[in-house]
Amino acid sequence: MDRLKQVIASPRSVKVSSTPGAVMTSSSSRADPLSAHDYSHHDHIDSLIHDELSGDATRNQVPNLVEHIFPDHALPISIDEVYKAMTRGRSPLYSPKRRVWRGAPDFWLKNQEHAVADWFEKLASAAKALIAEKKKSEDPESAAAQDPATPPQPKPRRWSADFCDEPLSEAAFDMKRKPDIVGLDELPVTWKNACVDVQIKSNEKLENKIVLQLHDGAFSILSAQDIRLFHIGCGIAGDLIWVNYYDRSGCLRSRPASIHAEPLLFLRILLGLTLLDKNYLGYDSTIEVSVDDERFVTVEGVKYEILHIICQRPGICGLATVCWLCQDVSTEDLVVIKNSWMDRSRANTEADLLRKANEAGVKGIPTVIGFEFVERDDARVSTARIREDLLPDEQHADTRELTRLVMKECYDGLAESFTSPSDLLSLLRDSVEAHKSLYEDAKIIHADISDKNIVVKTDPLSGKRRGCLIDLNYAIDMEHKRESSSKGSKSAQVFFISPQLLTDPNIVSHDHHHDLDSFLFVLMWITFAYGGPGGALRVWNIKNSEVAGWMDKDKRTAGNNKQGTMSWKRVDTFGYFLQENMAPYFVDLQPCILELRSALFVNVDKPATHSDMINILTAHIDRLRLGEEKPLTATKSEDGHEQWMNSFAKPEDDFTARILVSSAEIIQVSTTCDGSKGADRAAPTTRATDPHRHA
Repeated sequence: MDRLKQVIASPRSVKVSSTPGAVMTSSSSRADPLSAHDYSHHDHIDSLIHDELSGDATRNQVPNLVEHIFPDHALPISIDEVYKAMTRGRSPLYSPKRRVWRGAPDFWLKNQEHAVADWFEKLASAAKALIAEKKKSEDPESAAAQDPATPPQPKPRRWSADFCDEPLSEAAFDMKRKPDIVGLDELPVTWKNACVDVQIKSNEKLENKIVLQLHDGAFSILSAQDIRLFHIGCGIAGDLIWVNYYDRSGCLRSRPASIHAEPLLFLRILLGLTLLDKNYLGYDSTIEVSVDDERFVTVEGVKYEILHIICQRPGICGLATVCWLCQDVSTEDLVVIKNSWMDRSRANTEADLLRKANEAGVKGIPTVIGFEFVERDDARVSTARIREDLLPDEQHADTRELTRLVMKECYDGLAESFTSPSDLLSLLRDSVEAHKSLYEDAKIIHADISDKNIVVKTDPLSGKRRGCLIDLNYAIDMEHKRESSSKGSKSAQVFFISPQLLTDPNIVSHDHHHDLDSFLFVLMWITFAYGGPGGALRVWNIKNSEVAGWMDKDKRTAGNNKQGTMSWKRVDTFGYFLQENMAPYFVDLQPCILELRSALFVNVDKPATHSDMINILTAHIDRLRLGEEKPLTATKSEDGHEQWMNSFAKPEDDFTARILVSSAEIIQVSTTCDGSKGADRAAPTTRATDPHRHA
């Protein structure tokens, strides 16, 4: 059997992180030039999160979950001590006889967010007073003057309902999320500073709505904070309370417990969320934070200072990749550290594959400096540990381990780096050459070509730039034979995936020619979403375009839509599609895209190779450079907007002779080779499809 046939693609799921970068940027801005708001709207995001946490990813009624995440040894005072103290005195806070909390809000009434937050504060303050009294009685001197060498006590959280009617800021996609109650230990109140969220409904029958809101809160916190290992959310429906534990493998839910009838369990939840060290709420203790808020991370014994976040993937499950720009504390060399959750079932780490490619002499990929599985308490940081402890008899398909990869190179994004149409093709050609070498010399298929994974490296001395490939998390080692793939689901970058892999995922094995399709889709995406060089998004209503169908959250639907468009037999029919969706600045790339489409999707009898694609790109680079003798410059229009003038289109290129692009409006004068105006030509009515072009 062919060795490739033994490498069946891992299951692909459409997650929030599957969204193209330009859509994420647009939907996060007030201007929203791509009209991408629907992709960050409640309904769309909630649907993706629901899919992410469906099936085995969520486990309900997990026994002893509360006791596991808030253990006795971690609490500053025993639950029994607090409970007994709260039942004593003339005005006890809890009545054992009536099994009711005195002074508690009426959980069955609506709009109790502020009342519940104030009550949480009251109980937490009583517990803090007990702790202070206990310390004073045990060691009066230390209570009066604590030894400076003694580690500081964790900051106690406070509870706030001030944002139950107002969106909390710093959310991914600028989403308008309103947590009923947040627990925090520092200001300002944002998703970046929220330690825990609580969602409340007045009726037990509304439990499912609370769960969706808790999913939202977990998504917002895990997407906004780069050093969270997990997140704990709390739900209250009527007088029932429970916790949801979210990590990169899914969600674990405790059983609902009565706040009044089960006071000890309720106190454990409240005191755990309020008093425990932040490590127990999911903060990564392997990240060292100085008194000046400088952050440091150590990999293979080398200490690095984290300078800033380069990128962070939004979402709950999966890799949850964060890339930091860091500096070696000893040498002051700049490096990039990639923090990600590797699928435990994968045969190779990304570092393994990169080192193999480095040794094979592949150019245009990152150079590995260091790699390690992150450990805490002498064990790997893994999502498997809590599941094996609490659910030992169940199978867990998607378990992950935290890894850190140190790389030498720093890159810029492709869309932000190109300076002209020919430069864009040149950088793309570099990345195809890197892919070719990766495939032929290292026997590795990248398998995740997207707008985020084609980047640009600039030589600091010569200034020469080169298109490169990053992110080999999903790469396939053709020399490693396996009976089956890794078990964990992969984010499906739907727009960029070959339609055959979307429509026939259980039949088709990922091969190198599928990545060639993806290179073309990256080129097309840039010409659709951007107005020109510099990474500025154009004004384009993506949701009303035919391209929107390529991003359907149903993978098969997206694949069929894409295959139908790309397989149109008539060149002018596909040309109309490009004309309707392409930014005018890129009109001179239409002949290149037409030829690449023909090679990849129309001439199915002879599948295109790397060399075919490189030759096509080279021919059009040479053609374009003949007309780019003068550097392209940006000028200001009368309304003050930046505009690009492109005057080197040629008559034989069809569609457009002169184009003016403005961020405020687009003015286009179209002239076809036959002298007619493109806008006057009739729209096509038929589409030819070839859904099995690689059969």
